Amino acid sequence: MQVQPDTLVAPGAAYYVVNTLRSSERSMVVITHYQRLLDYIVPDFVHVLADGKTIRSGDKSLALELEQKGYSWTEDHASAA
Repeated sequence: MQVQPDTLVAPGAAYYVVNTLRSSERSMVVITHYQRLLDYIVPDFVHVLADGKTIRSGDKSLALELEQKGYSWTEDHASAA
């Protein structure tokens, strides 16, 4: 199932869909640049991708750090990877 939250009427709708389907028997991938969405859907894992590679991974605190600092600080990690 593919859910594109940025095309929904409200982030609350994405919250309802993802959290209703959430279980230990199911995995979901949500790709977003919108911190606002992560206020509704708390991620278990956060990954930063650049040039097709994972350059940074963490928990929900990484999403908050990206919101505060932007993505430019991850460029050093991308060139080292």
